Amino acid sequence: MHRVGEPGKLEVSIRKKAVRSAAGERKQILADISFVLAPGEVTALVGPSGSGKTTLLRIIAGLDHDFDGEVTIPAQRLGFVFQEPRLLPWRSVEENVRIAAPQASALELDAIFNALGLGQHRQHFPGELSLGLARRAAVARAFAVRPDLLLLDEPFVSLDETLARQLQEELIALVESRCVTSLLVTHDILEAARLVERVIVLDGRPARIVADFQIEMPRARRSTGFVSSVADRIRATRLTTL
Repeated sequence: MHRVGEPGKLEVSIRKKAVRSAAGERKQILADISFVLAPGEVTALVGPSGSGKTTLLRIIAGLDHDFDGEVTIPAQRLGFVFQEPRLLPWRSVEENVRIAAPQASALELDAIFNALGLGQHRQHFPGELSLGLARRAAVARAFAVRPDLLLLDEPFVSLDETLARQLQEELIALVESRCVTSLLVTHDILEAARLVERVIVLDGRPARIVADFQIEMPRARRSTGFVSSVADRIRATRLTTL
């Protein structure tokens, strides 16, 4: 069951999620997944490839209703940044954003485009953009809807480290300035340790939550050594479940 709840709060309780194989067999991929995100909380969902992270995100987004459990999302506005930018190739960057958020004012779009370094690219078409700019446009589209909940499925994958770091900083600045409840799926443990305030770890077959811990240190004060130590904690948690 998928329903709308109180502003800012995400509640997830999935008892079972199974998929049908090409041979027609039902295979359970998620079991006993339960967590709550407070308004404005920024959380990472990590786990090995094939552990069901993207499936879980799609369930939360209401794109997959074939599961046993309940999901209550905050209010009505959802922003989703997919692994691929998914821009309409025949529309400009600004048109792609305006289609998703027709209610956005010119001032709102100016602020979002400028925050993401897209001010000079608003009239460019997706085929004219680098991958980094296309990912920025996808983030702009998600923020333009004024989301109560922001879901991000590996938005920095395939970017070089310098560009990924820059986009991460721009994204977090937007999240913090708007106090958006956010759930980030990532395979990069260091990325999670740098960016979020809470990490939920999936592992096993079917996947379950094997760790859920807060990162108390403010993002701006996290040294390289601190980030590495948090990443080591995540890795150790996953190793104990193998």
